[in-house]
Amino acid sequence: MALQIDRKESSIEDKFVAACRRYGGIAKKQTGGGGDLDRRVIWPNGVTTYAELKRPKGGVRSKAQQDEVGLLLKMGHLAMFVQN
Repeated sequence: MALQIDRKESSIEDKFVAACRRYGGIAKKQTGGGGDLDRRVIWPNGVTTYAELKRPKGGVRSKAQQDEVGLLLKMGHLAMFVQN
């Protein structure tokens, strides 16, 4: 029997949130639009990271999201695309 993998973005986000929690982080949903990344993760000791979650197929990185990651990196933040 073949292993079924749920590739919906909402399922990927749920797993990401759970993984962050396991390591002591709080993954907050961002809903501002205009290039905002999916999640802001607040870690112990004052560390904050930003993540845009993408499905393996069809997960397109918009120009606005690429610009946002570039800006955050330029300002010294940790920002990334996470593709499952």
